[in-house]
Amino acid sequence: MSLEEQQLILNKLPPSINHAYIHVKSKKGRLFKVKTKYSKEYEEYVKAECFKQGVKLTHRNVKVNIIYQFTDYRKHDIDNVNKVLLDALEGLMFTDDNNIYDLHCTKQIKSKPAVGITMRFHDPEQKEVIDYETRNV
Repeated sequence: MSLEEQQLILNKLPPSINHAYIHVKSKKGRLFKVKTKYSKEYEEYVKAECFKQGVKLTHRNVKVNIIYQFTDYRKHDIDNVNKVLLDALEGLMFTDDNNIYDLHCTKQIKSKPAVGITMRFHDPEQKEVIDYETRNV
């Protein structure tokens, strides 16, 4: 695995956003978002896997490709698990999720649950398919 590209394979799917955070009201009535036990456990699992698989932290802007492997055809919204996964990878694979300039996610149905993450450095000089600044609408 080169520094230009890193891969991480996880054998556990992240909890959905609905199971990752709860809202708690303070004594003054303000609402706070707090991580649940499931979210904290998943973050610890991701941290252990990053160290085990030799993932290195980068401070550069990145492109991230994620493949979610679900085991059934129930309704699974990949946008509900993205936030939890990207938050868990923050500080381990990239410094902050605002360093992600390109994010591509795919959902597959397989016999075992898994998440495959590939991270590459973002090249701002590379031309995009559509340049929205010069396109006339």
